[in-house]
Amino acid sequence: MRGHTKMALRSGMLAQGAWVFAGQVLSALAILASLKLWAVYLSPSEVGTMGLVIGLASILSGIASGPLTQSILVSYAGYAREGQGSTFRAVGWKLMARVTSIVVTTVLIIGVPLALMLQLPVFVPVLVAGLFAADAWRGFEISLLAAARRQKLVGIIQCADAWLRFAFLWLALLMIPATAYTAIGGNLAGAAVLVLIVRLTVKLEAQSDTNATTTASEAASISNRLVSLSKPLFPAALLANVTEMLNRYLIAATIGLAPAGLFVISYGLVKRPYGLLNAVTDWTMRPMMAKAIAENNSAEVRQARRIWLAAGGGFALLGVALFFLLREPIVHVILSPEYASTAHLLPWLALAIALFNIANIFGGFSLTMGDTRAVLINNAVGAVTGAVLTVVLSLQFGLLGAAWGLLGGYVCQLATSIATAQLRTRRQSRAER
Repeated sequence: MRGHTKMALRSGMLAQGAWVFAGQVLSALAILASLKLWAVYLSPSEVGTMGLVIGLASILSGIASGPLTQSILVSYAGYAREGQGSTFRAVGWKLMARVTSIVVTTVLIIGVPLALMLQLPVFVPVLVAGLFAADAWRGFEISLLAAARRQKLVGIIQCADAWLRFAFLWLALLMIPATAYTAIGGNLAGAAVLVLIVRLTVKLEAQSDTNATTTASEAASISNRLVSLSKPLFPAALLANVTEMLNRYLIAATIGLAPAGLFVISYGLVKRPYGLLNAVTDWTMRPMMAKAIAENNSAEVRQARRIWLAAGGGFALLGVALFFLLREPIVHVILSPEYASTAHLLPWLALAIALFNIANIFGGFSLTMGDTRAVLINNAVGAVTGAVLTVVLSLQFGLLGAAWGLLGGYVCQLATSIATAQLRTRRQSRAER
């Protein structure tokens, strides 16, 4: 029986993970092609400006909508099994629409006068708000599809998003004078076209059950569940995004906009393959682990945890070796001669992001078991230590110091993530006895 469980879990993981992997590989190619366009058409200072604006939209997405999408990912399977999938979707979308409207309104009200004060183009807040709204919609739909284990459609949507953004980026840079804002506008146009295409052509998760009846108490129960899971994740998401995105702002403030551009493009070059790996393992293994927990199948939970860590951790460390050996050819092929000086950063960034991925796996264990407090602690440790080390080391050693600061923060986050996940696992084991 145990052997059958392992075989079923592995075959299911491979089938679902293959679609996510295919989508992520094709997406990675599009994003690497976009990096090439940045390097060819834009100076390091322009890349720095673009990185700061897009980074702001990513931070807002991670903080405001990210906790809700994570809560949806770990909760939907249980409600779908009880025939409440369409109710869950309606409640989840209502919450997401509320969050999106609040963020967009706030960005426009505060951003427009701030842009005028800082002598920035007045449309910059509009670009930030638009990117956030598109990312929030995509995150909501993908989290539902992944929770339902419809990984084929997850891969297709992610791939289409990346290639549409690349296509409109290239078109914008060819037709309009190449600036950071041209590139951001092309990115937003591609994201908007994806929303239109998917809404017109795709039957999304839980959309078909139009005859389902919903009571007010059922909707309230789902809403309370999503809010209770999301609330503790908001500070954790804030700290996670500080850890990942703050570096570019600290670099711009301490050693200049051009170094920030070099860091943004180097970090993006390394982050994309690791983002691919993280998405494949996370979107595949977390729903499986959540399903096993909902079914009280402790053997399958343990097996999912082992596979998740072995696959995610093993490939993360393999990536470090590849970036060390191929750092100069990678920069030469994907970027341009103007960015050749960034080659020495790649192995350090690869090691830092590999440790970050492994820390996220242990954080994923805690989150899937409902321990949002552990995720908050993990992210707090990584954010504080990473920010302090980045400021201190970048002032002393420049961009290499910034990479070391990132690495130091992720080392501390990994150690904390392992400790909190083990503590939660022991408590779970004692409760099952």
